[in-house]
Amino acid sequence: MRVVLRRERRRRNVTPVCGSRLPLPHYALVDRLDLLAQPVATRAASLNDTLILVTHDNYLANGIRHSPPPLASSTIFPRLEEAMHARQKWVSARMIIDLNGSTTSVLDLLHQLHLISRQKPDLAFDLLTTADDPEIVRFIEASCLCRIIDRRFTVSGVQQALAFPRVVFDNPRERFISREWDIICLMARGMTLRNIATLQQRPYHRIIYRLTRVLTLLKLQKRQQFIRLLQRLNQYHPGK
Repeated sequence: MRVVLRRERRRRNVTPVCGSRLPLPHYALVDRLDLLAQPVATRAASLNDTLILVTHDNYLANGIRHSPPPLASSTIFPRLEEAMHARQKWVSARMIIDLNGSTTSVLDLLHQLHLISRQKPDLAFDLLTTADDPEIVRFIEASCLCRIIDRRFTVSGVQQALAFPRVVFDNPRERFISREWDIICLMARGMTLRNIATLQQRPYHRIIYRLTRVLTLLKLQKRQQFIRLLQRLNQYHPGK
């Protein structure tokens, strides 16, 4: 009987979104029997910090609001700037960024996060994404201090990821430094390395050195692989 009820609930939820596969809110919109079936420890898990979720996906936001605690207590903002302004009131707030729900490319959003990391090097982000490309995942991890949470997790999986201490290795050598990031942004705009050296008034061999370190972090062998990666990031919207 419960199988029939769940099938009917899924049919109702899928219809408004034209039959596309449902993300996290599908698992968050559960009935009372589903909540009672969860372990007591999971249902009782709570956070001492305030949760701030940044997403432009109204469907996800609605699902979070109807989820069990601690997700239901999240403060939701559509823009990263608004969330960072609100975080001034809650210094210990946990920042959860939905890469799928961004209206811009992943590269543009990561640029904002990288700039924030320069000002607040101890601030770590929880990033919701369904990225399966290992090169993109490595690029995300090297852009800022973050932990990636699979957006396809069930609601209990997300609860466990958020309610327990994070394991984020804070090793600056495994992330892009400011000079490397500036080179990445200029390459993403189509500039050549010699043009970048002229613009930054730096020796050409120093630009090559920084690019080599970037390729090493991303485990890439050739410069062309990195250029193709930047092209994918410029066009990449995980939610589409």
